[in-house]
Amino acid sequence: YSCESGDLVDLVYQLRDRSKGANRYDYVTALKICESEMTDDIVLSFSDDVSTYNAPDTLYSEIWWQKNFKPAVTVEVARNYLRGRGLTDKIINELDIRYDGHRNIVVFPIRNSNAELAQVRGRRIDPQGDAPRYHVYKTGEKKYTKNIWYGEEWLNPDEPVLMVESVFDLASAYREYKNVIAPLSVGISRDCAYRVSECSEIVTMFDLGKGGDKARNKIDLYFPDAIVTHALPSEGCKDPGDMSPEQL
Repeated sequence: YSCESGDLVDLVYQLRDRSKGANRYDYVTALKICESEMTDDIVLSFSDDVSTYNAPDTLYSEIWWQKNFKPAVTVEVARNYLRGRGLTDKIINELDIRYDGHRNIVVFPIRNSNAELAQVRGRRIDPQGDAPRYHVYKTGEKKYTKNIWYGEEWLNPDEPVLMVESVFDLASAYREYKNVIAPLSVGISRDCAYRVSECSEIVTMFDLGKGGDKARNKIDLYFPDAIVTHALPSEGCKDPGDMSPEQL
């Protein structure tokens, strides 16, 4: 791209915009280097340990995904459950939500910025006894990719990004605003934040309570240069998953 870039800063922006593997590269530091070299004022700190940032994602087989899980809209129990959560068939299909008949679980594919299947997370329709509501599928070969955002696949960091907590929060918000991502936990790590470090304008809508407060504090910590607005769920709603399209 050098012939049309103009200068180093423009070059980095072009590489970022044209790359489908944005999370693989440290554009923030690259821009700092370019800007400081252009001003002859090179003052950089590399004290942070970034060795884990470049670890490749553990990927799931697409054949395994297609073979083991039926589209949720084709299974009555799954379709009715998701409709009861306020999701239309169109949204269910767009998010490729599926059904695990062996465990009675609706299943969400979590893909990275290259659209590769990096985590598979399910929600039990009718958990019994002490069974947990959520289930994370293992590959059987390696530890699954833990630090990943649901929504990396479609994230546009140049537009305001909405951050919510979990799969149903995202699915609910996605009905009204598509540039939404979820860390799948309030314990957002530095490695997790690094994957979406290009986001410059952020609106959070985490749960009410201590868990949501923890997530909001993490975003303030990891995105000091971003424009951050903390929105709260509508009155009477615990989280975005409880909100109607009008409330969203």
